[in-house]
Amino acid sequence: MTLIYLNPFISISLKNLRHGDDAFRHTKVHIYYLEGVTNQYIDADRIHHKNNGQGKKDTINLISALEIDTANAKQILDQFYHKRERLEIF
Repeated sequence: MTLIYLNPFISISLKNLRHGDDAFRHTKVHIYYLEGVTNQYIDADRIHHKNNGQGKKDTINLISALEIDTANAKQILDQFYHKRERLEIF
């Protein structure tokens, strides 16, 4: 069992992630967080921009809809820079 399943916060922290504007290879992590719910979901995609960012973008899905507890999700959101995106549901 990989560390991401045991403790997502420690696993992401071990990678020493930081905001990388100039990176041609990076991992994008999405946390689907809803207040008042006991479990949240996390996705992770490895992204590689070919030709020093000028070419095609390849995306490999590493984690898809992994259920994590709210405490770990909150800890990740509090620790790392993130954009808050919203999905309006009518």
